[in-house]
Amino acid sequence: MSGSKINMYSTFLMRDLVQEGVVPDFSMWSVTDTTARETFKMVARKVDVPPVENHHHYPSLLSIAKANRKSGMGLQERMLATSMGDYLDSGLWRERKKEVIEDLLQGYTDLGFFNSMGKKEKKKVSGYKGLRLIWYLPATMRLIEHENLGFLMEILKEFPFSVSGYPLYDYGPLMDIAFQGCECFLADDTRITVGDLRIEHWMLQEITQDERQKQLITALSDIR
Repeated sequence: MSGSKINMYSTFLMRDLVQEGVVPDFSMWSVTDTTARETFKMVARKVDVPPVENHHHYPSLLSIAKANRKSGMGLQERMLATSMGDYLDSGLWRERKKEVIEDLLQGYTDLGFFNSMGKKEKKKVSGYKGLRLIWYLPATMRLIEHENLGFLMEILKEFPFSVSGYPLYDYGPLMDIAFQGCECFLADDTRITVGDLRIEHWMLQEITQDERQKQLITALSDIR
């Protein structure tokens, strides 16, 4: 059964409440379709669409990858552990990380390919929106990325347009101000251009003093 179909069991149990108007919008909701067909349709419609060069949103596109213990290992390293948490606890990542870093500095790695998965979420049936795709590197590559680019979180706190480190009661108004100047910000984080990546790489090189780390940042930028 496709994930986009209404659950007939819950519909049957809720029928009286729906008819009496207690939950009038119940029939308007369904879960996201994460079937293979829908996934490829979403890639063709959103990911494969040429991005806008020098988009006016790119000053805000600074991101950081952080380790999540429940996150997946990725197809390339699925035999090492069942999750990032198990991988960290096992200690296998220490030697693995050294090997991958040496490969990166030599210009080669077999972990430079992104994994993808569809995200399950509820949404209204009225109006087609499609599923949200999550793209992620293998576990070891994410650890290397966080180790070498994790300092960006502290730098972001000093930027005037950043909300990093702000309390929630300040975060909302700041986001509202930012959104007022945007015509459309949906899926903008998936439309990163070559120009955006070059600017990001230049910034990282400027604030990095260690030559080895500069080489590693360049290698990481090449696979992004």
